[in-house]
Amino acid sequence: MKRKQVSGQAILLVVLTLAVVLTLILSVVSRSITDVKVTSVEEESVRAFSAAEAGIERHLTDYSYTFSPFTINDVEVTGNITPKYENQSEMNYPEKLKEGEVATVWFVDHDDNGNLTCGAGSTCYAASNANNANLRLCWGETGGIDAAAEISIYYAFTPGNYSDIRVARYAVDSSAGRRAINNFKPNQRGLGGCTSVGSEGIGYRRRVTIDLDDSGSERFNIPDNVIRSPNGLLFARIRFFYNGSVGVPFGVTLPSGGGNNVFASQARLIQSSGKFGEAERKVEITALYPDLPPIFDYSLFALGGGVSQ
Repeated sequence: MKRKQVSGQAILLVVLTLAVVLTLILSVVSRSITDVKVTSVEEESVRAFSAAEAGIERHLTDYSYTFSPFTINDVEVTGNITPKYENQSEMNYPEKLKEGEVATVWFVDHDDNGNLTCGAGSTCYAASNANNANLRLCWGETGGIDAAAEISIYYAFTPGNYSDIRVARYAVDSSAGRRAINNFKPNQRGLGGCTSVGSEGIGYRRRVTIDLDDSGSERFNIPDNVIRSPNGLLFARIRFFYNGSVGVPFGVTLPSGGGNNVFASQARLIQSSGKFGEAERKVEITALYPDLPPIFDYSLFALGGGVSQ
């Protein structure tokens, strides 16, 4: 009887030992399979992301709004390109400006080669009532640095003729102490700042509204025929002063003027997606149109190559 009990206990120990060993083996195998699965997914994700980046790079130098699908390293790349703020009367610039930096706001469209155009299918500013046309600049953050601002509007004196480009400037500063030195205009303090600008609904600390022609007390003095004509107003250049290395956000609106009182496309929103296996990754950027360096706003260039300020 004792021998049977001992034999049974021995068999039980063997079975338990085998069960433990089998559990360990299955655990190792399961972990190995999981590790392989995770590694595979990570590799697919990396390849998909790299391909999506390649889609962005391929379409950065092409100014069209057509995204051409392609395959790279067996990864499918698709996407789309859309205009930013086109045909809208309010916009928020996507970057903050430090002192010395300049942003360009476009009144005319760009063709597929990056050239200015007001041809068929394009969007260009042209107010129907020049005496009622104005531009509003909104800038700064509540509690942030109180910067002064300058707006320079470049326009074709004869609309469509780029050989005679002129500039109208307006400078504004909320600081009375600084205005005594720089002779800037005061901002419209009694009106407060700007609220809910653009589709993003952004608010700003300061605001100033300037008439485009010569009809108001705050004005650019741009000829009426330029304001009413497509390819008349070309672009505005915005810069800030007294903010040093601190970035200042801003938005621009076109409160009135009638007709095609809207902005042209300000940038191309490029979205690229790479798909490989179970992984899909997307990359999105806002590609601004190229513009001139800040030095061009205050320089004269001679045919012989001389530069003066």
